[in-house]
Amino acid sequence: MKQELIGGLVLCPIRRCALKKGVETCGSCAELMTCEKAGLILKNNEEARRNLGL
Repeated sequence: MKQELIGGLVLCPIRRCALKKGVETCGSCAELMTCEKAGLILKNNEEARRNLGL
């Protein structure tokens, strides 16, 4: 997997995707509910769902 650096920080695939789509976080993405990248996290992490207001 290719790693991308911004300001010396390695970005996770979900963050890279959000930046590519021009949104601040995946929570702002219109495709969030059908997203394969975020889906596993949302399915298995109640705190993540709360943080996104789901």
